[in-house]
Amino acid sequence: MSTTSEADKIAEASMAVVDRHIAAMGTRDIDTIAADYSEDTVIITTLAPGPLIGKAAMKDFLATLMAAGAEELDTAAAPTFTRKEAVGEYVYLAFDLGNGKTGTETYHVKNDRVVFETATF
Repeated sequence: MSTTSEADKIAEASMAVVDRHIAAMGTRDIDTIAADYSEDTVIITTLAPGPLIGKAAMKDFLATLMAAGAEELDTAAAPTFTRKEAVGEYVYLAFDLGNGKTGTETYHVKNDRVVFETATF
């Protein structure tokens, strides 16, 4: 009989947070998206000119990005994941957006909240 290790349980919980984030991005509801982030989250993405520090900064940036509309966003296509894995508190995604673009995202999830994210498109 196999038992799930503590690291596996943490990885499952981390992936659950990221899966909720992925689903929320589809709704474009900024409050729903922000719900899985810590108040002092740090996000480094190629879509922003510098690091986004704090949930308020992330929400402001998302509002601007989402207001651009799907045509300008380039990342609005539904992703096809080529890698989706979690190790403890860390989650890695690699995906194809189906519009000639690919991307990667890395998350650090602690206490059911994203505390750090990188996103490259």
